[in-house]
Amino acid sequence: MLTQAAQTELSSLYATNEFAEQNKYAIFTVASKNDEPYTDASSKQELTGLKKRYDNIVSLSEVPSLTDGKGDFFIIADHSGKIQFTVFKDSKNYVGVYCEEDGSYGAYIDGSEIQFANGNDYIGKVVINNIYDRNGTKFWSKAMVFGWLGIEEFNPGP
Repeated sequence: MLTQAAQTELSSLYATNEFAEQNKYAIFTVASKNDEPYTDASSKQELTGLKKRYDNIVSLSEVPSLTDGKGDFFIIADHSGKIQFTVFKDSKNYVGVYCEEDGSYGAYIDGSEIQFANGNDYIGKVVINNIYDRNGTKFWSKAMVFGWLGIEEFNPGP
């Protein structure tokens, strides 16, 4: 339910003037557990209410590990507000990953099958990012994200 809850929040925000103005920038944060945006050289943050949106997502998701504060997640979405990746870690050290590219869901054990901490700057946030680089290559691809998270079982093929 986490991906659906976040998609609901993104869809509501997408129709606003506030989102349209913010959407001019390469990277920005839509929701944040600590009310702090993700920042890097190409980000610019104008949206406010990040903590409120995060709390709305957690509440809508009805995921016990999130509502009790023992779990965590991060979400990467594109500029149309469509979620590309949801990465969720529960209180028992299991990590679930949703990938829009092929519609897959996977479950992994943190520390042995996946390195959730590799997403450290994104954890606790919903971030809009350029999914494609300037050459039209899909930067936020399944191969890139799974490699970044250290998912060893993933084989992107030939």
